[in-house]
Amino acid sequence: MKKVEKGFADINSCIASIRKAAKNQLKATHADWIDDVTQEVLIKVLEKGSKFDPSKGSFEGWISTITKNHCKDLKNKKDNLLKSELSESHLFLDASDKDLDHRVAKKMVRSSLAQLSELDRQLIVLRFNYDMSGREMASLLGFPENQIPSRLQRAMKRLRLILESGRMVRF
Repeated sequence: MKKVEKGFADINSCIASIRKAAKNQLKATHADWIDDVTQEVLIKVLEKGSKFDPSKGSFEGWISTITKNHCKDLKNKKDNLLKSELSESHLFLDASDKDLDHRVAKKMVRSSLAQLSELDRQLIVLRFNYDMSGREMASLLGFPENQIPSRLQRAMKRLRLILESGRMVRF
């Protein structure tokens, strides 16, 4: 029975080390990811346990390194999503549109979106193209959830002003 208790104590210690490292890496901007990161890193630790070499450092240091690398990978994936999925070539333009008026309207919106800041463009696209909630957008962009509605409203106002002024760039 003592071995089982020691095993659970070791697992709880491991989880605590992962959570601590994840909190340090993700800070407040992605606090909602900590549980997911903890679970994913724990699985990696279990899978790679045989690779741990005590002569190279402590077990907690090893776990911390795995957690840091995992968090960096998550942040890079988020950045890559925002760069590739939200690039101007993906904004509201679908070559299969047959309705000319619809295509013209999409081009006008695309042109107007290109004039917005990257953040304004991301907010609008995530909300209307990807149908993301405020919570999802906050998590992805690293803002508090309560800021998303006002930021989105200001972005929409800027887009509306560009559309109404007719200051669109031609592609």
